[in-house]
Amino acid sequence: MNGDHMTEQKLYAFLGETPVGEFTRSTNGTIAFHYFDGYRWSDNPTPILLSMPLAQETHTGTVAANFRENGALI
Repeated sequence: MNGDHMTEQKLYAFLGETPVGEFTRSTNGTIAFHYFDGYRWSDNPTPILLSMPLAQETHTGTVAANFRENGALI
């Protein structure tokens, strides 16, 4: 990939085999986590991190970046 045409990058998050959301890195480097609505409103959803509650659909900033960058998702 050359630096001329950067695109948003995505990493999907699963709990077991259940898709719960996605991490995105925007073209400017901002990392965010977005819970899928189907997971948030399912019968027994669990947040992937207590500091990323399900009541908030999208998390940005250091909490999302630290969770992603520290290798919590492999």
